[in-house]
Amino acid sequence: MEIKFVDWGLANNFGEVIELHRDLESSILLAPILEHELKHTNQEELLQKLLHDLVPSKTDVKYFRLKVAMFMLYRPKTWIQILPVYFHKGKGLVYDTSWIFFWMVILNLIFWGVKLI
Repeated sequence: MEIKFVDWGLANNFGEVIELHRDLESSILLAPILEHELKHTNQEELLQKLLHDLVPSKTDVKYFRLKVAMFMLYRPKTWIQILPVYFHKGKGLVYDTSWIFFWMVILNLIFWGVKLI
């Protein structure tokens, strides 16, 4: 498996290639993010993928999700990571089932969800 550092997104596993943001090379987030992406290789079922993405790993560094959010906040090109569908040079149209599910839930809550008053 090839690991490629790119200028966009945070981390993606395309089976034969894992793409990581270039700034992760010198970050404490590199090891846990790479470990997370490597675990995606053998997961074909949607439920397993969703659980893997949503449930924190026992090996996550302290305040991992906050550190990832701060990393992404200062690097706008990583924001592509939260899009459910996007265009990738060389791969064409790419979709992420975890983000599709996430955005479906959020949009349902916004448009049909809980009435606060």
